[in-house]
Amino acid sequence: MEKATRARRRIKRQEIGDEKRRVCSFCSQSAAYEALRPQVFKRGDHLLVVEDVPTMICDNCGETYFTGETIDELERILSNANELAVTRPVRVAQFIARAA
Repeated sequence: MEKATRARRRIKRQEIGDEKRRVCSFCSQSAAYEALRPQVFKRGDHLLVVEDVPTMICDNCGETYFTGETIDELERILSNANELAVTRPVRVAQFIARAA
């Protein structure tokens, strides 16, 4: 693991505190914490950005995942996107890998 990544995790662990950590669903360590993150969903040419999604992040194994409650709410939002979402202009760029 890269030194900078380890340092960021150590800083994040200090910021979060052990009392707010949960057991990770993947590695079973008490290293998971909740953070609000945007999530992007794509269906055909349509994009939907859901802001402030509670996302579990594990400092030990690096997995990110959602709780069952969050998945239920995301499904409700996706099913009712036409009524719940507002339209905003968004810039989209495509990543093009270059040969090394």
